[in-house]
Amino acid sequence: MACHGYTYCMAFNGGRIRYFITLFLTAVLLATAGCQTLNNGVDARPDTGPQIGEVRVYSETWWFGGEPGLIDVPWTGGVPPITIEIDTGTDENAPAGTNAGASPFIWGFTLPYEGYYDWRVVVTDALGRQDTATGAYWSQTGDNFSPTIVGVRFEDGTLYVEVSDPENDDVSVSITEIDGLLVDETTKIVPGGYGAAEFYWSAENKLEGGAGTVDISIDDSRGWDQDWDSIEIEIPPVVIEPAPGQLVAVPLSTTAGVGEVVTVQVVTGSFSAQAPFCYMNSVAITVPAGGDYEDDTFNAGRVGGQQKDVDGIWALMAPRPSTFFTPEEFMMKARAITGQPGLVFMDFNLTPVGAGETLEGGYLFNFGISFDATGEYPLGFIEFQDVQRTYFADAAGVGSTWTDLSNVLEGVETTVVVR
Repeated sequence: MACHGYTYCMAFNGGRIRYFITLFLTAVLLATAGCQTLNNGVDARPDTGPQIGEVRVYSETWWFGGEPGLIDVPWTGGVPPITIEIDTGTDENAPAGTNAGASPFIWGFTLPYEGYYDWRVVVTDALGRQDTATGAYWSQTGDNFSPTIVGVRFEDGTLYVEVSDPENDDVSVSITEIDGLLVDETTKIVPGGYGAAEFYWSAENKLEGGAGTVDISIDDSRGWDQDWDSIEIEIPPVVIEPAPGQLVAVPLSTTAGVGEVVTVQVVTGSFSAQAPFCYMNSVAITVPAGGDYEDDTFNAGRVGGQQKDVDGIWALMAPRPSTFFTPEEFMMKARAITGQPGLVFMDFNLTPVGAGETLEGGYLFNFGISFDATGEYPLGFIEFQDVQRTYFADAAGVGSTWTDLSNVLEGVETTVVVR
């Protein structure tokens, strides 16, 4: 009995073990099958949603208001079906939920009239993931006709560009610059599309002049139709040859902007044997109020080099000076002239060390002047203001004055126009 009971118990227990093993394996199989369904079914989620590529807004006809326009939207990725929403900046839009089909999606609409318009695109996949792109485009009003350059000429430092526009659009005229030359502006508008734009040129250094090619382009202000031309221009060097006994102050540029520095070259004519030149005791230059000496620009002789380089008239002396005594910066600043409201003067002096005399004329000194307001600023000289202000001396210290301080020299402009 005991042995029989043992066998029965083993069989029973063995059946229970097989039963539980069977349940375990069944559970494993079900779990495995469930995982495979999750990985392969519609709930699978790629790492990213749809990604919009480069969107194009264009026309296959003319880019004018009323013409057919197209917006081309490419994308990659995302779980189909893909829907799209497009706002073209007009009333012709693709509403949210529009079936996009396969990439790219192209939406047609009517181009609006003149102006900038914003567009917006949203692409959505089956899992609700989205990508958005935005941008802007310019549309014109109706058919447009190109403006034309009627004529180009350069006379007495002024470049004239004549234009014509059949629709009376304002025409923008743009020009390129030239190294060594200055121009008042590089873009000007011709209202109504008929007439000439005028550009005023001068040399950075009148003593050297300059030349080059100016490229010209015009635009009818709709940003679409243009015309082009070019012209060779030249500003010849100015020859400054004062008469004997004459003193002149010549701005190397006759046009400037507010705050812009203009270099002024002071030149003297030859001297008489009775009054040879050695010391520049004082030279007082007048200018309307608003013009003033620019710090750290005073320079002996002609333009260029270091402040105390021996050149210009100073190089003609025998012996030549070894160096100079120069004034302090504050001494050259503009001061009011008694009895002449609205006029100021700048006082300069230059003392050579170890110099001999000369009877020849030449470049005395140069300096920078700037202006704090628009207007015309003629340069001149003043001989007396409290004391003698413009005179020179020989090697013995005997003083003399120039016989002509009018600052008028044929062919040389001595007024700066500030625009």
